[in-house]
Amino acid sequence: MPRIRRPLRLPAALLFWLAWLAAAAGAAYFYYDSPDFSAITGVGDTTESHATAPELARIMSIEVSLGQRVRKGQVIVSFDTAALQGELEVAAAQIAKAQADLTAGMAILQRDAANDRLAFEKAFEITDAGMLQAQVQADVDRAAAEGLRKQIAWWHGRVQQQLVGEQPLIELRSELASVEKRIESRSSAVRDWQQRVQRVQGRLQEFSKVLPASGDATRPELAPLHAQIEVSKALLAQVDARRQLLVVRAPFDGVVHRVLLQPGDVAIAGQSVLTLRKPEVDRVIGYAIGAVARRLSIGGMVRVERRDGTGMRLRGHVLGFGGVAPLPLQLQSVPPRAPLAAEEIIIALDDGTVLPGEPVDVEFTPGVLNGKPGVLNGKPANAAVPQRASSSPAQVAAAPGPPVGTPPQPPGPKPVAPPVQPPPQVALDPVLVTDVQVPAALQVRTRLELSALVWLPERDRYLVVSDDTGLKGGADSGAPWLFALRRDGHLDPEPWPIHGLRRVDDLEALTRGPDGALWLLASQSVSRKGKRSEARSLMARLELRGDQLHATASANLAAALGNLKDPQALSTLGLTKRDGGLGKRASGFDRELDIEGLAFEGKALLLALKHPLDSGDTALIWKLDEPEKLLHSGQLSAGQLTVWARLPLRVGPAGALLAAGVADLLRLPDGRLLVLATALGDADEGHSERGMHSALLAVDGAPLAPKISIVSNFNGLHAEGLALGPDPGKLAVVFDRGVAPPQWAMVAFK
Repeated sequence: MPRIRRPLRLPAALLFWLAWLAAAAGAAYFYYDSPDFSAITGVGDTTESHATAPELARIMSIEVSLGQRVRKGQVIVSFDTAALQGELEVAAAQIAKAQADLTAGMAILQRDAANDRLAFEKAFEITDAGMLQAQVQADVDRAAAEGLRKQIAWWHGRVQQQLVGEQPLIELRSELASVEKRIESRSSAVRDWQQRVQRVQGRLQEFSKVLPASGDATRPELAPLHAQIEVSKALLAQVDARRQLLVVRAPFDGVVHRVLLQPGDVAIAGQSVLTLRKPEVDRVIGYAIGAVARRLSIGGMVRVERRDGTGMRLRGHVLGFGGVAPLPLQLQSVPPRAPLAAEEIIIALDDGTVLPGEPVDVEFTPGVLNGKPGVLNGKPANAAVPQRASSSPAQVAAAPGPPVGTPPQPPGPKPVAPPVQPPPQVALDPVLVTDVQVPAALQVRTRLELSALVWLPERDRYLVVSDDTGLKGGADSGAPWLFALRRDGHLDPEPWPIHGLRRVDDLEALTRGPDGALWLLASQSVSRKGKRSEARSLMARLELRGDQLHATASANLAAALGNLKDPQALSTLGLTKRDGGLGKRASGFDRELDIEGLAFEGKALLLALKHPLDSGDTALIWKLDEPEKLLHSGQLSAGQLTVWARLPLRVGPAGALLAAGVADLLRLPDGRLLVLATALGDADEGHSERGMHSALLAVDGAPLAPKISIVSNFNGLHAEGLALGPDPGKLAVVFDRGVAPPQWAMVAFK
């Protein structure tokens, strides 16, 4: 009998547990791998910038280090400019050659014009001489004819009286007829010569109209040379622009995130040298798929939860959508599984912050997925949300943020921590000092040691003074030039000549009077060669007429001091020591003196001395009454120049303060007085008083009881000029670096 198989029956309990495990696995799968309709993942997003090579170039220096905070505009990478320097010199030489060709062309035109004029004048002289000769010959014939007529009349009377025969009369009449024919011919020749003279004279007059004037460079014959100059200038500007691109500056305040290359490496065009990131993360990029991305609405509130174990949740709202993009690596599973791309959701953080690139979970609050925007701080979530104000440069420097990698602190009361001193790095200094950008066309023409400046609102430029002008030993050395500095720190390629001055030397001070006139002052000091020339002793009044500077009056201040009749007058002014740099036979004013600051006190002029200090190591400020009178007379009257204030100025590192003189003076519109002070010491070009520590100081209560407070320290820098800028609460300071490119800074001041 065959055996009957019975179906296998599992126990009911086992079936229950198998079903439970299958349900749990399915739930786990859908929990971990299926899209959640109320939450997505995201990463902290921040602005990132790559410092790249503009062209194939060798890296000369990297001015920052990994993790360092940098300021906007700070130099971060410098590339080798040696090759471009050669191109700049070639372009400058091409301009010089084109200008020489233009000068030669003008000279050739002048020479040819002179030769042509000489030829016309010679032709005129020949024609005029021919006409005169014909007139003389005609006059001779007329005189001969008149004599013959008289002879004929006399002989005619004798013939009538039958005293003589008719033969002499016939001969005389024949000769008269011949002379009259000559007279007619001579008269015709005279008329022909007169017409020739008129034609030559007319041609000479027409030629004179087209003669090139002396120095006229607008002749059409010179147009090709002008075009060549413009082409050369354009090439020079192009090379200069490339040179400026080889100095890379930070585009924003940020942190050095990566350093990819090192000094000495050669970078190809577009290759990244380092990466900057903004330290603040104020938004999150979420990644949504499927129905979630389609149902989100702008302005909806979200909660952002960090994965650092703290459970901290931050509030935010949806700003917009960025399109489909690959998932960041930190959000992909290992091994990678679908989906590998999702739609970007841009989410603004309303409180707190996360780290750049930090993975977070984003949960949508009720109302977001049904098309109704949520409520943010009592306002509709799609209303405009004010941007958080960024810290000012001074605040960033005084209170640097946490180191990279430090998690943000939870909201709520923060513990009071002791103040942290910023490290001695340029990036953390409250004042950002940058190079003044000097065009190549200006570099090949002049030295630049900026010493004073004034803002000209009508020209939208700073008018800047340089200690020296032109090239040393060149034809333009000591040329009466000032310079124009733009708001962005770029100098104009052409200097501003001062009409009415022949030469300048060691210009140190510049200010503007109540009437708009500009007052210019040289240092009055003795040069390295032991001379106090007229150019170094200049005081001048300038006027800006359109695009031109004109000197309306000037005087020799040092000579006026030397001509003071009171023997104690110089000692009263604090000038007690003879300048040892002068020769033994030097006559006239012989005291030590260096004036570097000018400012108006009502109608009087304040003159601030860098050197000498008085016996108490205090800086002197003089007051000059009726300065116009000095310019017109060249003399100082008794009591016209007096000591107005004595200021105990000290600069330098803490614990090593040095006595200081005045490098510049500025009177603010509200009446306050600012002093740019420079330490005494460290000889530079024969000025034993110059130092390398400076400070910007505010002086209240001058002249009777001056109280001095520090606005900004410039330790290790040689500050020279100070001016009120176009932006409220901003002061411009320029720094002298000798043969190195000058620098400048904008200083905030309230």
